[in-house]
Amino acid sequence: MEEESQVEKDVKRKGKIIFSELLKCIPLFLISIAVVAAAYNSILIPCEEKPEIWFQRSGSVVVVFAVWIEYKLFNINGYINSTGLTTSFDAINNEKYGTIHKIASGLAVILAVSGTVIWGYGDLLI
Repeated sequence: MEEESQVEKDVKRKGKIIFSELLKCIPLFLISIAVVAAAYNSILIPCEEKPEIWFQRSGSVVVVFAVWIEYKLFNINGYINSTGLTTSFDAINNEKYGTIHKIASGLAVILAVSGTVIWGYGDLLI
């Protein structure tokens, strides 16, 4: 039986890190969407608060989650998009996780933009 080389072990280790960080982004996406849905439907609204203002404030929470997601994606970007001297082993994680990383990053940008619009104009949207 052939023993794994150090490079192959390193690729697997990086792949586990990438997968773990991408997996951690899923609850952040879901929570940010749940916050907006709850605010839009006036769930957990304080007694003296207007629904429009509560919805508007939810935009700031969405932006916080979007930045948190982008931070997690930024941490693994170097593993997926290697720079400098690279080997064919470096391309393995890019092929495996590159598309998912781009989609997650795009969704985070959409969350950030929509959260900012809600934050600024949410009281006018309800």
